[in-house]
Amino acid sequence: MYMWKVYHNAFEFSTERFPFPAVENQQRGYKQFVRFAKSVGILFSYQKLLKYDHLSMMDRLVLFLAEYLGTAILVFLGCAGCVKYREGSGPGSLEVAFAFGFAIIIAVQTVGHISGAHINPVITLAALIMGVTPLIQVPLYLGGQFLGSLTGYGLLKTLVPQEYIKRSQDNVSLCSPEPNPKLQDAQIVFMEFLLTFFLVLIVCSAWDNRNSTKLDSLAIKLGLAVAGLALVGVSICHHICCNLKIV
Repeated sequence: MYMWKVYHNAFEFSTERFPFPAVENQQRGYKQFVRFAKSVGILFSYQKLLKYDHLSMMDRLVLFLAEYLGTAILVFLGCAGCVKYREGSGPGSLEVAFAFGFAIIIAVQTVGHISGAHINPVITLAALIMGVTPLIQVPLYLGGQFLGSLTGYGLLKTLVPQEYIKRSQDNVSLCSPEPNPKLQDAQIVFMEFLLTFFLVLIVCSAWDNRNSTKLDSLAIKLGLAVAGLALVGVSICHHICCNLKIV
């Protein structure tokens, strides 16, 4: 056993002072991979994921209400911009896209300093993976978003006459997705995936510490980004990809 320790220590000493090229290259490659993975958020902190946030019940209620209010604002104002109030053609693609973009600006400016204004389950999932939001807060975000969306659309149905919400020919509701007959289902799903992926990238860039000095007017930037994504989705998928349907 003593001789083994001597040989083992001698081997460690020899490889430390005179490392084999293959071993050295592997170690260098591993360090480069870890550095790259951390930079793009592939490796996230489990401590941040599972940490207890030490919030009081009142703090959790405020967090829930912030997401509830932000999502209600988004759904109500965004879908209200899709309503056709006059005879003839309804709002165009540009009008609908900017309706949702401006709704994002209002929602983020209103509750962004409280909850971060996720107002989207995908953003909450991204925040969980990146370690921005601990797991214990995820039900608060998702619950607020779900109830807020119902409230926003319910308020719209209350204030807007029924004939503007439902289409008589196929009974499709306002802002409801309807497959474009000229596109395959796989194409529509992939377009949805790409637009959502781009949205997550934009939000992740705002969470990056290296971007901390460029967050001025963040609400406006996010709103214009969403308007751009919605405009592309509406143009390509005929008011489908962003779940925008003109009455």
